[in-house]
Amino acid sequence: MAQNATAKTNRYTDFPLFLHKDHIRTVPYVAGDSCILYQGHRYEKGYGRICTHVQGRARSYLVHRLILSFKIGRPLQTDECACHTCDNPSCIRPEHLFVGSHKDNMRDMAKKKRTGVSIGSANKATKLSEEDVLEIRRCYDGSYGCIKKIGDRFKISRNGVMRIVNREYWTHL
Repeated sequence: MAQNATAKTNRYTDFPLFLHKDHIRTVPYVAGDSCILYQGHRYEKGYGRICTHVQGRARSYLVHRLILSFKIGRPLQTDECACHTCDNPSCIRPEHLFVGSHKDNMRDMAKKKRTGVSIGSANKATKLSEEDVLEIRRCYDGSYGCIKKIGDRFKISRNGVMRIVNREYWTHL
């Protein structure tokens, strides 16, 4: 059966595990706050990068993925993430890394409130304050006319009123 040409390849499987040991010994780091901070080349968001030749081709690898691969004794699959317990992208301490799916990583990010989205009145695009939202929930009596009056009063759509009342919006209150 021919392999799908558009299938995503996993370059980390090309990186032999014995090379991981060599790279761990040569990775420059500074110990600080229990994290081991990678001091070599880093991407804009802070993730370390190693460039090397594998099977005659120049390759670039994320250092934390390589370290985690060495820790677990196998290359990470393309659908696996190397997640940080410390939330420090430059950290390469094996004890701070764990295997998770993209969904696991996003859930962890939301749980730790690192989504980059401002919540409530801290969001500059909001028309309402926390007090307004609580007032909308107090005023709602379940009738359509009530929804329209609330929407007009606070200058928001009827759909917006219902989403606030049903706690789809402003869920933190």
